[in-house]
Amino acid sequence: MWPIELVGGLAFVVVVVIIGILVSQHSGQPTGNTASTVKVSPTPDSYNDYIGTVTAVDAGGVSVAFQGTAASGRAFTKLFQVIVDKTTEVKKILTVNNQRVLSPIALTDISIGSTVFIAADKNIAPLTEFTATKLYLY
Repeated sequence: MWPIELVGGLAFVVVVVIIGILVSQHSGQPTGNTASTVKVSPTPDSYNDYIGTVTAVDAGGVSVAFQGTAASGRAFTKLFQVIVDKTTEVKKILTVNNQRVLSPIALTDISIGSTVFIAADKNIAPLTEFTATKLYLY
């Protein structure tokens, strides 16, 4: 019986020694990919759609203000000149029987202060003017 107790005691001593080594080597600093080492930007460098507020409407398109947050945490507003041509889908988002439905509208149905969804076929983040592929009125 004594040899089994010795083996059990020896196993306990080995586990304690390994834990002691691990604890002494740990510096207390986070390692790996932790929240303190990952920088997350609230404003993407690339996007091809957004929701904004119409600030002007004319026969060729709309001006739309986009409000966002910079990586520094500072709020900003960017104004886009959105060109609407014959290829742009101009629709209103309706709710019918608890489902969203897109109904075609004319550009003249959009007014200053309206909320719109705008989409393009390219990255619009660095632009101030672009042609929309979709303009949906909320």
